[in-house]
Amino acid sequence: MKRAIILSVVAAISVGAVATTAVAMGKHGGPRIDFQAADVDQDGKLTREELAAHAKAKFADADADGNGSLSLEEMAAQYQKKAAERAQKHGERMIEKRDQNGDGELSFEEMKPDSDRLDKMFSRADKDEDGAISAEELAQMKKHHKERKHRKNCEGGHKHGDKDHGDKKKDDKPENGGE
Repeated sequence: MKRAIILSVVAAISVGAVATTAVAMGKHGGPRIDFQAADVDQDGKLTREELAAHAKAKFADADADGNGSLSLEEMAAQYQKKAAERAQKHGERMIEKRDQNGDGELSFEEMKPDSDRLDKMFSRADKDEDGAISAEELAQMKKHHKERKHRKNCEGGHKHGDKDHGDKKKDDKPENGGE
């Protein structure tokens, strides 16, 4: 019982936090909310009340049994639903971009990466130039890619703890003399 209450509180806080921060924390730094759906009065602006109402509607949508709280199963189902929607859109974009014969499906030939791009990736990953990528080299490549993606997503200049992304140019010097 205690676990269910804690999960419900965490879920409620999470949904509320997502609703209030959704405008600033979407994919690649963009909004994560459907502006048109949230803009109830269609005036082209979102008020706090509209954001709160939108969050409440999203919560109600996830609350399959209507008991006013989200179980672990309901949260998992909502995440799976969103993941399936994203996967569907991603697949549609891939087919639109790569389907050379127009059959609505992708063959291996249509799916395989550009050989120049693959060669560049391989060369960057093969740090010791032995013609093979070790587990360590692959891990380093993944780490570098993740860091690069994070920096790109943080171009808006927001901060993470003691990390400052985007506020300073490369040639800026620390304001306090380097401390």
